[in-house]
Amino acid sequence: MKAFALMLIAVLIGAMAAAGIAEDIDNCCFVDRQCNSDQDWINGWHAFENNQCGAPAQSAAQTSSQPTGGTPAQIDNCCFVDRQCNSDQDWTDGYWAFQNNQCSAPAQSAAPTSAQPVSAPGAQVDNCCFVDRQCSSDLEWMGGWHAYQNNQCAAPGQSPASAPGAPQSARIIGYTNGSIQPSTSFTRLPTLDSGPISYSNCCEQNWQCNSDEDWQAGYEAFGRKQCQLPGSVISIVGDADFVDYMAIRLEELRNGMPERYYYALRGLDKLQQASPDLLGGHVDEIGRTFFVPWSGPRTDGFETRMSAVIVHEACHVHRADAGHQAYACDLEGTIREELICREIELEVVIGLGAAPHVIEWVRGMVARTPETMRSSYPESLC
Repeated sequence: MKAFALMLIAVLIGAMAAAGIAEDIDNCCFVDRQCNSDQDWINGWHAFENNQCGAPAQSAAQTSSQPTGGTPAQIDNCCFVDRQCNSDQDWTDGYWAFQNNQCSAPAQSAAPTSAQPVSAPGAQVDNCCFVDRQCSSDLEWMGGWHAYQNNQCAAPGQSPASAPGAPQSARIIGYTNGSIQPSTSFTRLPTLDSGPISYSNCCEQNWQCNSDEDWQAGYEAFGRKQCQLPGSVISIVGDADFVDYMAIRLEELRNGMPERYYYALRGLDKLQQASPDLLGGHVDEIGRTFFVPWSGPRTDGFETRMSAVIVHEACHVHRADAGHQAYACDLEGTIREELICREIELEVVIGLGAAPHVIEWVRGMVARTPETMRSSYPESLC
């Protein structure tokens, strides 16, 4: 009897509206849903008060996190994505979380177009879409989730517990012929106490990957040891003063020796700030990343030498690409490879017009290379 009375009220209101009779509507049961119980009508009233009539409201009596019905419904509530909602407040919270891109699961619908989420107190953040990028499709949300799991959010908003030493600034210079850009995230460098770091995907090193397709391509490219990006492009990752300094070094190359500028950009995909204790720096020839020891900019003429060092490290990557990489126990081969790249470094400081004392310092380094490397080469490697 009660259900019949409720249906009759709905019919009467519909007839009044059709006849042009003004009537205040304050329940979504009159707008977008069938209500067959007291609880449904209560839920409809709450939904109307919260401007949720557009959502396919689920009865609080249902505990499934997925919408019912034979056809796919528009998803505009996190209750359909990553949580169980068993009360009006749960559904209200889920609705507003969805509007602010705060569903924690990586499969949020492409429906929202907001560029950045509005942070909610205590909200769980496990997706780079909440940190450093605009995500407007399911694939981008999946890519953001993958990137977060691998500490690849470029912005410093990622939790310090999951991304220690995250960079504060990043910049991309040059251009690429492909869709994948160089990574602007912080790549971990192996240390003596942490041991080697196992990678299986170019996306974990020097690729900026934003979709499942990117991650699949990165996995296949890593297996071929071909993480190089097409075109001439490089990213600089670190503190703001480091990024600015290295950008100036690249600009010096571009203006003074453009052929060596493009040689550097084709050989390296990332310049990343590293501890000043990393003497001499380190180049990852598969990840195409130069880890640059950094204690601050130099202003004594040796800044031009840093421009040449970038080319030096790109030389090692180019030679590895060509199959000339020396093995750890091949001392003479290692000396030969280092000498070739140091001679290119000398060529660059001369070509850029470095101060005479800098040129002579590099010239002396080249001349002493065989002697210094033989005397310092660790026999324990073999």
